[in-house]
Order: sequence, then C-alpha cells, then structure tokens
Amino acid sequence: KPLDKPLDKPLDKPLERSMAPPTIMTRVALTRALTRAFTITSRRKRGPKRTDTANTNTAKAVCIMALLLLSVLVMFASCLASSSSSRGRWADFMSMDIGTRVSGGRVQPAAAGGHYSGLGRTNFGSSSSLLAKRTCIKSTRENSKRSSGTWRKQLASKLVARSGNERDFFYKVTAESVDRMAAAYDELIKDLVWRTPVRTTKGVAGGRWRASLEAARSEEDDNRKEETDKLRHLKPIQNEAKTKLDAMAMPHKKDEPFRFLSMRKLYMPRFSSCRGPVSRGVIDFAAQRETKGRTAVFVDGTFDNQLSDNLPEDLRASGCYVGGMDDLPADLLPRVLAEIKEVPIDKYGSEWFATLTQRMMNDVAVVYLAENAQIEQPIQLTFYTSPPPAASSTSDVSLLDKATTSFPRIVVLADKNSKAQLLFTHTGDPDTVYHSNPTTTIKVSEEADLDMFYHQDQSTKATHIETLNVTLKGDSSSYKWSGLTNGAVIGRINVAIDLKGDDATLELNSASIATSGSQQDVHAFVAHHGLRGSSQQEHRMIIGSKATGIFRGQMKVYKEAEFVDCDQQSRALLLHPTGTAVSMPTLAVTPDKIEGAAHGSAISDLAGEDLYYLKTRGISEAEGKAMLIKGFFRHIVQRFPFDMFRARILEKVVTIAEEATFQYRQDNIEGDNLAGMMQQTDGDLDQFL
Repeated sequence: KPLDKPLDKPLDKPLERSMAPPTIMTRVALTRALTRAFTITSRRKRGPKRTDTANTNTAKAVCIMALLLLSVLVMFASCLASSSSSRGRWADFMSMDIGTRVSGGRVQPAAAGGHYSGLGRTNFGSSSSLLAKRTCIKSTRENSKRSSGTWRKQLASKLVARSGNERDFFYKVTAESVDRMAAAYDELIKDLVWRTPVRTTKGVAGGRWRASLEAARSEEDDNRKEETDKLRHLKPIQNEAKTKLDAMAMPHKKDEPFRFLSMRKLYMPRFSSCRGPVSRGVIDFAAQRETKGRTAVFVDGTFDNQLSDNLPEDLRASGCYVGGMDDLPADLLPRVLAEIKEVPIDKYGSEWFATLTQRMMNDVAVVYLAENAQIEQPIQLTFYTSPPPAASSTSDVSLLDKATTSFPRIVVLADKNSKAQLLFTHTGDPDTVYHSNPTTTIKVSEEADLDMFYHQDQSTKATHIETLNVTLKGDSSSYKWSGLTNGAVIGRINVAIDLKGDDATLELNSASIATSGSQQDVHAFVAHHGLRGSSQQEHRMIIGSKATGIFRGQMKVYKEAEFVDCDQQSRALLLHPTGTAVSMPTLAVTPDKIEGAAHGSAISDLAGEDLYYLKTRGISEAEGKAMLIKGFFRHIVQRFPFDMFRARILEKVVTIAEEATFQYRQDNIEGDNLAGMMQQTDGDLDQFL
C-alpha cells in the first residue's frame, strides 16, 4: 500500500515479486520486524506472562533507526526517479501499448501549473472500463460550464477514485494532457482493438443464452431470400453492435442493478428462428376502440402492412409519419439512422440489452410528429411476438422446446409545437415462451407536448427487458408517461429521462401487478439540467404470492438546474405473506435554489380493520377485497383514456384479489375504536371508497 496509508493488519504471506515494487517489499519486512519487536516476551514456569522492558526499549530504538534509514532511501529514490523521467512521462503513458497495465496512488499537492493524480490500475483491454472512463471524461466536461479548469480537476478526482494501491505511478494533469487522453480513448473505442482478454460467460447460463440468440440470428439470415434497402442501412450498425457485445460483460446477479432480479430465469430459454402462425385474435384483443383506424402492428419487431391500418389523411396532411423503414421519407432517414446508432446508456445497466437490440433488430418503428402538428385522436403501436411452432406443424421435435424472440427498435421524434397521444402495447400468445427486448428513444423539441401510454401484457412464461430513453431538449417541452406492467415471468423496464430544456415538465406514473412467482421491475432515473423544471413521479405495485415487485429510482438535480420542483413517491401493496417488495427511491440535489424536492416510499398489506368496516356495511369479503385493491390502483388506471383498457385491468384486479390475505390488528378494532367505526355513516363509506 502507499506509504501515506497505514496497513490494516500485518501481512502473513509475501506478495508476488512480479507485482510488488521494492517499497512494498521493504514495508512488509519492516512490518514483520515491528511485530516481532513489540511482542518480545519472557515466560516463567509460574506466574502470568509479562513483557520484558529492556528488550522492548532496545526494539524501539532499532525500529526508529530503521524508519529514519528507510525515509532517506525513499526520498533519494523519489528524487532520482523524478529527475530521470518527469519530462515526457505523460507522453510515454499516452503512447503505451493497449495491453499495458498502469497502476497508481493518491492525489498529490498541486505544482507548476497543474496537479498530480494517480491513474488506477487500468486494463486497456477491458471494453467496459474503457467506455466507462471515456464516458467519465465526456460527462465531466459537459457538466462543468463555469470554469475551464474545474472539469479537469473533477476528472482527476474520478480517475483517482478508481485507482488501485499497487504502485506509485503519478502523472501530471494539464489541459493538453486531458485533451490528448480524450482523443486517445476515442481512437481506442473506434478501432475496438482489444489485446487482453475480457470477462466472458463461456460455459455459463448467460453465455449459452447469448450463443443461442446468435445461432437463431444466423439461421434467420441464411433463410432470408433477398436483402432489402432497409437491411443494407441496418447491416453496418448490426455488425458494429456485435463487436461491442463480444467485448462487453453480460449482466450478472452480482451487478448492483440486477441483484434483485432472477437472472437464472432470464437466461433459461433457448431460441430458434422457426415461428408459429400469427394470432390475429391476440392483436385484435389489444386494439382499443379509441385508436380504431390509427393502429400500426409490428410482428417480431418488423412492420406488418396487412395487420396495420392505413395512415389517416390528417396525419399525411400534417407531414407526420407512423410505420417502419420501408416507406420512411428520405428526409427522415438520416435522423432515424443517427438515433439508432446511439446506444441508450443509463446508470441501471441497460447498455448491454440496448446493444443487443441494436444487434438483433430487423426494422425500426418510427413515429414522427412534424412541426406544429396537433393530433387529437390517439395512435396505437402494437408489438406482437410470434409463438413457437406447434407440434402438428413441424416434424423436428427439438424445435418444440425452443423459444422465439422479438427485438423492436422504436424512435419517436416530436418537433417544435407538436402534440399527440401514443399507446404502446407489447403482447403475445398466452402461455408461450419467448423473449422481448425493446429499445425506445424519444426526443421532444421546444414547446412539444407528448402524452404516452404503455402496457406490457406479455405471456406469463415470457421475459421482457425494455430500455426507454427520453430527452426533453427544448424549452417548455412536456412529456407524460403512464405505464402498466402485468405480464411476463420477468418484466423489467429501465426509464431514463433527461430534462435539458428550461421550463420542461415531466409526469411519470407506473403501476405493476406481480402474481404467481413473477417479477416486475421498474428502474427510473430523472436528470434535471434546465431551469424551472418540474417532474412528478408516482409508482405503485401490487404483489401476490411468491412474487416480487421492484422499484428503484433516482432524481438528480444538477448545479445549473435552479428553481426545480420534483417529487417521487413509491407505494407497494402486499397481498400475500410470501410476496417481496423492494423500493429504493433516492434524491440528489446540488443547487441551493429549488422550489421543492421530495421522495418517499411505503410498503404495507391491507389492514384487516378496513375489510371489517366494509363487512359491517353488508359487503361480502370477496367484494371488500376487490374494492380495496381497486381503490389502490384506480388512481393510476384512470389516467388511461381507453374504456376497454380500464375495464380489463380492473377485472384482472378482481381475479388477483382472491389470493389476498389480511393482517387483523386487534389493537385498532377494540373498545372505543370499534364503537366509533360502527357509528360512521354511509356518507363516510362513499368517501372512504
């Protein structure tokens, strides 16, 4: 360890000579000498053990002399090293081979126009560390606007925080050196030349899962008869994504964003390119009466003209577009390609799954709202995943155990002063095994108003991992998102919203229903960069037997975002003792001038006294359970302007209410409290409901 940091405990075994510099070996030897010197004891035949004072004084004197000698040697070696290699040390570092490892120590005092800091043990063969450090440089530079030297100091601090404690290798951070480092990282990421091996998943469940996906993709490419213009545009992006995936580590249970998720269930299926027939009944069931004539259907991520409605005349007249890449206008093609080339990255580990969508996508769902376009009626996009082939339709028995996949890539562009309502529905055949992996990018311009409704209604045996990245880049822009997840054995959505424009407004509401051993996971990250921004969040979960509901969110207000009003609330309702609720709302506020910032969380079961009160009014136990759960959920469901949708969701709530159990709290329904409950009027009942 560095000389300015004490050892936690004596080292019992020597370090590897190839990895330990002389200073460390000297310190180990000195530590052992100190340990022996202060434990010199003499033991007699009778009586307690005591320390020999003369030997101890002699040992102290020897140790002091050794420390003085060691200090002189270290000072001499440091002066010699600085005089011989201080000139051009940074240039030598930047010209190192990619596979070279550099280790460092702690921040040193400022000197001669810059300050010294240690670069941690960095493996330049690791793509994850390389991308992380380049992102660190980029974000630190963008977030510091007042002083040109501030972001360089922050960069040095972040690099030191990642440093190891194996060698004392210091370098000087200046304006030119940091710019050269950023340029060098850009070249390394661009070329993707890795000489040292990275962590792989060969031989484990994740590796077999990924290999099965690649095999299904190869079969699909071999069976394709011709290559369209759409695939020619997507092919370079897919190849680049494959290279990135080979260099990235797959998500693991030990990773913080996934420690509550069952990765074993996620990596269990194996896949094939063979698919069964499309169920028109499932697609019609997902359609809403309010979106009739304005529905676009995507089967396995590809736009289907036969199942979709023709674009209405009012959308064409206003210059809007809804559909795939085949009929995409030429002026929109560069904007869409630029969006799908960029991989959405958030702090909750969605980068790998977003890159996987980039690798496996076959089409792009595009929603373009032209400038000043005011769309009154809602537009629905249905994403359907085909089932595996039936036993009667194939002679290959091995295909019956294989699952299908869907990788929708969605881009929504809302130009200045546009307004629309969108409904996204993800569905599939009931009781079928498949994996859905959508990635959505939304850009909202100045004074645009986008109201988005989301419903994840996948099969109870399917897995669903989604990435939603929203940027409010214009002033006075508004975005509302209301989502409901009630399907899939593992359903996860990562929401990352960045409010960059001034006076931007955000409303984020989610409701999750986890039953019968399923896991519903909502991760939300909201960042405020503009002035006078407003964000309101409310997340509710209903958790049944052996199910898990997860919410993890963070609101981050940066220093330049003053006069911000933000709120984040999480509520979880446990219907069964075997259910698990995880709620972690967090808040990070940097500026002093804000309008308000709050966050909260509550997890509870339905109290038995509430059900008892309803039973005293002549309501049966089953009806009482349904009423209480509907009252908990109605607040979110009523935001959806679709009558059939609300009726179906409330009907589903009634079915899961049968497994609800109640904890009767006797101290709340005894004595005077019980008499007071009996004297309440029917008007109080209406207010309670």
